[in-house]
Amino acid sequence: MITTMRNFLLPILMVILTAGLLTAQESELTKTLHAYADLAFWQPIQKKTIQKKTIQKKSVQKKTIDITNENLIEAIELARTYILNHQKTEGNFVYSVNLQTESVKGTDNQVRQAGALWSVSFINRYRFNEQTFQALIKGLDFFANNIKELPTGQKCITYLDNQCIQTGTVAIYCLALMDLLEGKDNNLADNLRTKYRELLEMHIDYLKAQELENGSWSKEYDISTGIQNPEGSSYFDGESLYAYCRAARTFNRQDLLPRIQSAIPKLVSRYCVDALNSKGPKNPAHGFYQWACLAFAEYTEAGWPEHRAIVRDAAMTLSWWQIYKNNLPTRKGNTGYAIEGIVSAYRVADAHQLQKEKEILKETAMSVLKRLMPLQYKGPFMSLNPKLSSLTSVPPLCEGGITSGLDSYEVRIDTVQHQAHAMLLFQKYLLP
Repeated sequence: MITTMRNFLLPILMVILTAGLLTAQESELTKTLHAYADLAFWQPIQKKTIQKKTIQKKSVQKKTIDITNENLIEAIELARTYILNHQKTEGNFVYSVNLQTESVKGTDNQVRQAGALWSVSFINRYRFNEQTFQALIKGLDFFANNIKELPTGQKCITYLDNQCIQTGTVAIYCLALMDLLEGKDNNLADNLRTKYRELLEMHIDYLKAQELENGSWSKEYDISTGIQNPEGSSYFDGESLYAYCRAARTFNRQDLLPRIQSAIPKLVSRYCVDALNSKGPKNPAHGFYQWACLAFAEYTEAGWPEHRAIVRDAAMTLSWWQIYKNNLPTRKGNTGYAIEGIVSAYRVADAHQLQKEKEILKETAMSVLKRLMPLQYKGPFMSLNPKLSSLTSVPPLCEGGITSGLDSYEVRIDTVQHQAHAMLLFQKYLLP
């Protein structure tokens, strides 16, 4: 009798103790994050950032950049043109082009290919036209035609003959499907809507099978061996969390909410709190940043209450780290990805009526975008870019390409994707 009672009560006691431990850990996380989210915490570093920006302003071109709705539309349309011009007959995309030599790199990357497809989908959603819609269908079907059955019995997209499925590829493919299905101008036929909704459900379920106990998702799955990688990836964790939040909010995948709620404290602890103290050359907060902030904006606007404070403070903490510690305003190279995070953090700040935070985030996004706009070939501010302005024999197909920096001729498809998305988000949320 005693043994039976003990066997009955022990699991219940363990659940209660575990829940209490998690509550205590989350309470400590909330307290720590709130301190990091406070701008006063970053004040010593803020002064150095302001000094760097002052020095930088003295060395920029005399002609100022005034970002308007008109020149943003021009730049977005040019980016669309470049992406569509570089879609291959099969449906995937030319990975990289050098504008000076006109050479094409043979390198490829399955996650960035999915990202390029997503760019077609979000442009199709917000600036629909028939050519973009047809390119999107071709790209979605390119991946769908490469679906393989896995040793687990599940099915999933693969990239060409690659035997490794990277989780980021699947998460971003889900984002492309969601933007297609959310688009209001598509007039999507019922049979197509059913087809792509079923593909979305299939791949969200694949992501569910890749969940790890520590809040991450397995970063890759080997088809040939059936082995799931036991490690996560800061990039893929952010992408998967964003896909989950969107699917739960817009596509009634309420079954994802428990995972969202359990994963957020673990991911935030790892990629916000722990990463702030990381001294390695590759801080995991970098990969997590924009994807997490996109997820946090969805979470906040959905009105889910459980981790509302943690999500708010994580978005602010990561943004202040990006701005003040990672020197975003003065960094060289193309940082369009960071604007995606900054604008998303602005959405979170707006929902919480954080006026000072909103001002800083908006000013930063504006400043960084002004630096990036001259990186577009034939864009509205190309005249401010000596390298691009000196080119005389670039093929018309390359118009709209966005380079990796002022000292670069390379146009990579993911660079165009991130900056196109950044410009669309900036136009939607930050322009008057």
